[in-house]
Amino acid sequence: MRMKIGLAAALMLAITGMASWGQSAGEISVGALFEENLSGRQGMSMAGGLIAGYGITERFTIGVKSSYGNDFGGLRIFEAMTYGRYYRAIKSIEDLHLWVQMEVGGITLIEKGRDGIGSAAVALSAGARFSFNSFYAEPYIWVGYPVPFGLGVIFGCKF
Repeated sequence: MRMKIGLAAALMLAITGMASWGQSAGEISVGALFEENLSGRQGMSMAGGLIAGYGITERFTIGVKSSYGNDFGGLRIFEAMTYGRYYRAIKSIEDLHLWVQMEVGGITLIEKGRDGIGSAAVALSAGARFSFNSFYAEPYIWVGYPVPFGLGVIFGCKF
């Protein structure tokens, strides 16, 4: 057991030693998101939306995102969130930036034949940005409230 803990600690130190900050201050990014989440009555729901961010420092970005989801069973979900994102770049993979993101905002659930129900929403996301010149792709996963889980991908460009 001690050997496993020691190996894990050595691996974390090696990764930390290979890392640098990789997000430019003043960078603006915009993108389209596509995801599956657990907001549906019978399980997974599909969603799509827009996201925009602004690099405050090399490590921190703030932004907004909005999405529309549908479980194709009569439930529609509208979401508007603000976020703060922390980046970490990996030196050995030049165009890869890992990130963690905290989101707060609101969500409206509209079920067929009923009035909409609004709720506060929070989420914690983790992902990776793969950059291709001024374009990027970001696979991500998140947990939150009132929707408990989701995963998706963002495609966008940065200025």
